[in-house]
Amino acid sequence: NEVEGLMTLAKYLNISAEDNGTINTVLWKISGVSSFDVAGHEGKQIATVYSSLPRSNEAVPAISIPGIVWEKAEDPSMIGEALDRLMTRAEVDRWYDSIYISLGIFLTAFAYAFTRYSEWVNGSYPYTMVPLYIADKAISWTALWMIIVSPFAGNVLALGAIRSNWESCSAVDKTMYVFGALFVIPSVFFFLIPWGVWFILRSLLSNALYLSQGKDKAFAPIKAMLVDIVSLKHESGVVGFFFVLTHGFMGVLVAIPAYKSKWFDSKGRFYGNNELSMACGVIALTLITAVTIRSLFGKTSWIKLKLMYNFVAPLGAFLAAMHVVLMGYSGWNKLFDYNTKKGQPSITWVSSMFPLFVLAAHVFLSIFGTKKRVGKQMIWKHSATYAAFKKHQLLNDEFVLALRNQNVVPIHAMNATGHKAKEVDFAGENKVPDLHEVEQHSLFSGSEVSC
Repeated sequence: NEVEGLMTLAKYLNISAEDNGTINTVLWKISGVSSFDVAGHEGKQIATVYSSLPRSNEAVPAISIPGIVWEKAEDPSMIGEALDRLMTRAEVDRWYDSIYISLGIFLTAFAYAFTRYSEWVNGSYPYTMVPLYIADKAISWTALWMIIVSPFAGNVLALGAIRSNWESCSAVDKTMYVFGALFVIPSVFFFLIPWGVWFILRSLLSNALYLSQGKDKAFAPIKAMLVDIVSLKHESGVVGFFFVLTHGFMGVLVAIPAYKSKWFDSKGRFYGNNELSMACGVIALTLITAVTIRSLFGKTSWIKLKLMYNFVAPLGAFLAAMHVVLMGYSGWNKLFDYNTKKGQPSITWVSSMFPLFVLAAHVFLSIFGTKKRVGKQMIWKHSATYAAFKKHQLLNDEFVLALRNQNVVPIHAMNATGHKAKEVDFAGENKVPDLHEVEQHSLFSGSEVSC
């Protein structure tokens, strides 16, 4: 692929320079623009420049092109570009992974909704109601769980951290562990099937997953998946928002007496619980939209984000859950009654319990600072990010080894010394950062409900 090709190009440029004895030619590699940008149709566009001589005075081309602004890359060497490309690919893989989570939840929810409401199984609705009415139930379920799935993983990891350091934990943290477990264990039970579907999807469609990133190998794949979910809090929240938005449109279409006869009184008005349910839903949509817009703006000072993520986001998730509860709680007295849908519990109960358990556990683990304390422990990166670093480390090692076999040193080392150096310290500037020196996700990063 292009990364291996890039490393091959870097190798041959080094060998060619060594053979010539001097370095008098600079090769620039431009990224981030196309011929359309060169034409200047969209104003000035930034072109990232990589160079075969990253330390030369000619770091960027001395060429003026309308519509293009040259910008030297942070690491302008070919090796640096390889890392940039791998990390960009990892960023894309993270979005795919978040989509796989949503598909796991949606497939589970749709199967449950179809089983409970279709005339072919336990329900009475014809197949003509599947594309909109029944599908909307699965979409709303997916929306609710996607905006809460990252804090769910954070809760589980927090309990695991307390358990692993039980002897050194304070009495407060141990007490919160007990109360938190009362809600975390049921939430794990509710998420088992979507978790399994997600595992199958990502195993079939993704690579380099579940890599162990520490000395403790116990439950490494499970811990890796939980860390992946925590670190996807931005992506999963944004994907969840689009499910929320889709449900908002579809829900309005079916909120009529022909579909929802139990919602309306003889005057055609909502009953009190349904009116309150709709109010909670609208407010939740507004809050979740605000959090999503804030997330899409990118990172900024935590002081600016604290109110949004610590209060607005959890409130939006809670109101979304109450929107579902108020809609269907009246039938919960017959949850497992075989005479009602053959004992299949109400979809409003199944879909709302998971977020309520997650939020309750979050409160118990946060109210006395437990999550913040255990969040000081360093944990693993997302599998795609970790795999990108390992891939670059491997390619860089192969690159250095190939040059050593040719008795050649990297161009940037030759340029730095001003002459042909046969022996240099290859652990110099292009060494891949140690995995423990790179910023890692902490448990606290999954403690806030974020979109």
